[in-house]
Amino acid sequence: MRVLFVALISCLSMAACSLQSPTSEAQSNLLGMTQKQILSCLGAPTQKTTEGVAEVWSYPAGQSCFVKIYFAYGRASHVNYVGSNGEPLSPGDECPFVGEKCVMH
Repeated sequence: MRVLFVALISCLSMAACSLQSPTSEAQSNLLGMTQKQILSCLGAPTQKTTEGVAEVWSYPAGQSCFVKIYFAYGRASHVNYVGSNGEPLSPGDECPFVGEKCVMH
């Protein structure tokens, strides 16, 4: 019975992964990358700021939005989309993702 339960959970988690949008998957692939790795695949950010203890790198994506990558202890810890006004976008309003080159590494 326990083996069946583990198999079922594994199957469900794989199905959930396959249903993620490519953008979410690409975003999650950036997580844990070092600043050096991000620089090598995305190039220099257009802006670097600090929010609390996190260093934040911004990259333009499309006409009116930016991708912000937050670093904690030198590794990407969070990826966020923001509009030109600096406010987070709604889930349906995501900008084009700029990290395809990183995903291929």
